[in-house]
Amino acid sequence: MGVAVFLSRILGLVREQILFSLFGVGIHTDAYKLAFRIPNLFRDLLAEGALSSAFVSVFSKEKSAQRRSEIFTRCFVVLLITLVVLVLAIALFAPSIVSLLAERFSEVEGKYELTVFLTRLLAPFILFASVASIAMGALNSRGYFFIPALGSSLFNLIGIASGVLAYFVFHEDGQSTKQSIIVFSTGVLVGGFSQILIQLPLLRKEEKPLSFRPLSIFSLSSVKQAFCDPVIKRVVKMIAPATIGVAAMQLNVVITTFFATDLGQNRVSWMDAAYRLIHFPVGLFGVSLFAASLPQFSKLSKNFEELSKRASETMALALILAIGSTAGLIAFGEIILSMIFERGLFTRVDTLAVYEALVGYALGIAFFILVKLCVSIFYAFEDVKTPSLISLFCVGVNFVLAPLLGERYGHMGLALSVSITSASNLILLIVFLKMRSVSIVSREFMQAFGASIAGALVLLSAKYFGYTDRLLEIRDSAGFITSSIYSLVTIFFAGLVYLLSASLIYPKFLKFLFRKLKLRKV
Repeated sequence: MGVAVFLSRILGLVREQILFSLFGVGIHTDAYKLAFRIPNLFRDLLAEGALSSAFVSVFSKEKSAQRRSEIFTRCFVVLLITLVVLVLAIALFAPSIVSLLAERFSEVEGKYELTVFLTRLLAPFILFASVASIAMGALNSRGYFFIPALGSSLFNLIGIASGVLAYFVFHEDGQSTKQSIIVFSTGVLVGGFSQILIQLPLLRKEEKPLSFRPLSIFSLSSVKQAFCDPVIKRVVKMIAPATIGVAAMQLNVVITTFFATDLGQNRVSWMDAAYRLIHFPVGLFGVSLFAASLPQFSKLSKNFEELSKRASETMALALILAIGSTAGLIAFGEIILSMIFERGLFTRVDTLAVYEALVGYALGIAFFILVKLCVSIFYAFEDVKTPSLISLFCVGVNFVLAPLLGERYGHMGLALSVSITSASNLILLIVFLKMRSVSIVSREFMQAFGASIAGALVLLSAKYFGYTDRLLEIRDSAGFITSSIYSLVTIFFAGLVYLLSASLIYPKFLKFLFRKLKLRKV
């Protein structure tokens, strides 16, 4: 699954390269970023958060294959009906939503109107991503990880193709940039639907009784049975508080977007570009470990000792990978951003501005990942109330902290506010897990923490002694291809040095890593 997520994140960065190269950092990019952030927020809350967590927690405990297929079908019916209503509501209230999140967009001619149009265009993305999510949850519970995780790669490939199409059809002919961003957005929407299609063959194989015939599963009696099913009611009952429980990071990003629009033009795009790079390790390590661990934690929910051991091992592994990512992005962030985005209309000024936000976000990578894993343990107990209340409190903290840090440090302060808020979220989750006899901060965890700090100091020394500045000089003098090869080789060996340094202090790291890489099915 990590391999599939890695491929997806690489393709996602290519998609962002095309976006920034074509449109730069300006009106059209800001409009698209905000418009996509609205359905993407619901996608994160439902598809990759509350819905998937609640569904997998319940679904993985069912032993009957017939019953699992029945639950999947009924959940599909309830989900589809509910989300169609949500999509229509977003389309109807798009002007109000955009005004609430970015009031100052109306000060630039055409920016507000374009954002509203793109918001309506991209609204169905929520529906596609959510259906793909429960399909992925069902297949993960059956031991399939690789193929379902490839859906995001297909999504990004179609996004890349739409960007190329937008360039050759409109930019080459001197047509309007507005038409190009609409073509690009349409490709993103089609890519969302493709995440469902790639999973259909495995679904039909595993869920044999499942029927996709609308006349049968959407008949009045079937819909009534779906909404009255006690298991579906358990899932629905978990979703509402679970939405808050897993929403901390996404809601905090939306809050920073709200305050970023007050700091001036381009801040939304700069912060989104930085968040895109942060999303790489968070997705690669956090999402994959979360999806792989949740079914295991659910099965161990009555064995506190074994659950604590498994959770501590997973947290230790995640901690080393997360802190290594933080140190690597701070040390090599400028050259990475330069290689990925600095071309076309994206300039060195934009690179430096994005790097500031990147540092603020990077300090929170470990917190982002560990929060997801801690929340998955609560879901294993079907306890969604505790993490929900904690997250709600932390969102309030960010709402107070963000404007204070934003006023003092600009958009870097807004990113830093998200990291600090996630740190407070993690501390509270660990305390409440301890109260439930699940210990995360074990001796092993602290050993992994010490190992990761030692390795991080080695990586950060490259920044301190000016070696990474030398990479930027090579970028300017030797050209893109030569400097990119040199930089990638340097970053690769820096990563190996980090892993070696951490493994010397925490030898179990490599054993845990190899254990996680063993997959039963694809």
